[in-house]
Amino acid sequence: MDPLSRKLNEKYTKVTVQTDAKSHSTNHLLFIDDLKLLAKDSSTLSAMTGEAKEFLEV
Repeated sequence: MDPLSRKLNEKYTKVTVQTDAKSHSTNHLLFIDDLKLLAKDSSTLSAMTGEAKEFLEV
């Protein structure tokens, strides 16, 4: 999954996620077999979804 993570980071704008103590900039969250895509608009989210689907096809 690291190649997908690098590809998303290189290609898409990151959004700021605020937590209690800090803020983080990212465009996705990845944990074990879960992927959460984060985008500022629906067209970017759609493009990221297509990119992830293409990457994950077997």
